[in-house]
Amino acid sequence: MGVGSQVLPNGPVQESEAIAPIAAAGAVAAGTSVGLNVGWALRETDPLNIIDDVPEGETQEALENRVLNATQARKSNNQSTLIDNQQIVAGIESSAYADAKIAAIEKLNDQESQEDVLNATDEPIDDYETTVKTNYLKSWNETVNEAYTLAQAVYDHSDVSGDFFYAEDDTVGARSGPFDEIVTETYEMPDGSEFEVKMPKIEAYGTYRWSPITLTDSGYDRDPSDPEFYVDDGELKYGSYSDWSDTWDDINSVFANVRDGIEKWVDGVYRDVQAGKLEVDDLLTPREQAELTSEDEDFPQALADLQALNVSVDLEREAEIYLPHVDATVWGQIGYAGSDPLEVGEIDPENKSAIYLTYDISQGQGEWSAYEEGIDGGELTFTAEPFAETVYYVDTVAGETVELTDDDFEVNYDNDEWTVDLSDDLDDAITEVDQIEYYAETEETQYETIQLQDEFEIITFTDSEGEEYEEADFERSEPHDDDNYITEEEWQEQQERNEELIEKYEDSGGGGIGFLDGEEIPAEGVLLIVLAIFAALFGR
Repeated sequence: MGVGSQVLPNGPVQESEAIAPIAAAGAVAAGTSVGLNVGWALRETDPLNIIDDVPEGETQEALENRVLNATQARKSNNQSTLIDNQQIVAGIESSAYADAKIAAIEKLNDQESQEDVLNATDEPIDDYETTVKTNYLKSWNETVNEAYTLAQAVYDHSDVSGDFFYAEDDTVGARSGPFDEIVTETYEMPDGSEFEVKMPKIEAYGTYRWSPITLTDSGYDRDPSDPEFYVDDGELKYGSYSDWSDTWDDINSVFANVRDGIEKWVDGVYRDVQAGKLEVDDLLTPREQAELTSEDEDFPQALADLQALNVSVDLEREAEIYLPHVDATVWGQIGYAGSDPLEVGEIDPENKSAIYLTYDISQGQGEWSAYEEGIDGGELTFTAEPFAETVYYVDTVAGETVELTDDDFEVNYDNDEWTVDLSDDLDDAITEVDQIEYYAETEETQYETIQLQDEFEIITFTDSEGEEYEEADFERSEPHDDDNYITEEEWQEQQERNEELIEKYEDSGGGGIGFLDGEEIPAEGVLLIVLAIFAALFGR
């Protein structure tokens, strides 16, 4: 199973076993799911703890499967959250400008000098850059800690080959044994605080260590270039120095651009105020910003995060999406980093900017095709690992139905099979499977946002009045940069537009975002929707 969709929780990063089954189905191979949190680019978050330790006494097959699942999950989480999502990294720049401008506006309102106005922008940029870098390095540290645990378990197991988990550098061409140790280097954050960065220390014809910030070596005839971890004799690679350092360089570039540009912005705004071309009251003030933010955005947090990073979310039209890689259909709202319309039909995300889907997992459903047709003496065999928190309904050609969950299966790692004995539940124990459908185990509304990475099909778009459409438009707000600001006229236009959306949601009786179960939208739900919209207009 390929990497198909990445889970983005609407709130804190969730543990892997709590991820929705439809979303998890495409997250990583072997049914292991991970949490992806765009919030790392906006506020302080904690990395995902996929595995803390490895039990002793596991069989060779069990340990290898555990290591492979954990590293696949870690690679998927790191790539989709931090490394491969350049739209999110680019969105940080707009958000950083917004923070700096708010601080400058406060000083402008106090009629401070131009120098004081500019100096006021230093602290919010420093704080924001520190938050982003801390989150990034926390995820790196967690990756190193987990790799150390897995590598030690492999090399301590008498039946597992050392080729199953090792580190290698292509330039040097030397493989490592288990880590000698994890060493640290101290990095000073922009706000003056210090952060301890973990570095795997590898012995292979010398010693080398790496992190997103540093690559060091000793004892080599030639310099290493790109060490990384190799799993299953190199079938899976992750933790690459180049991947992590490239994104680290991108983050540095973003904040360097903001620091260079904010001086130009302050100079332009200050001159306009002095010349009488611009009233200070025309600018978005901290008071107005405070009214548009919330510390308790439980439901729409993921949507607010996407919009704050200048990803457009279609709040007016619900999309029906078919995911062929898991044979599932879901309904929800699309977020799109591009600006061209999305039309009904098959879509390959490889040819598009990042596409996100927010949906209620309790409404998702699909057909399971990874099974052997014959039921032999009551024994049913799955040829792929069943999803967690999912109910399977097995219909036989004899007209009987059995309900199963992943806990009912026993695994045979040698044959990659999952079996269950249905003889006590069937009158006809020698039969064939007619079909197997699966649904989320929970019946309660629970929203997840996933990044769609495999090909999928948009069946239709439907508005709150039930009218269907062939396409949806995605117009992103103008990102903050070094020469723009929000005027009172623009503010009023946006307010009117948001009032129209509120009215549509109230009139729909539940056809809008997230409320797919037909219930009336509560007042707080409307408020949170508005906050999510405003987050896009005014940065964080």
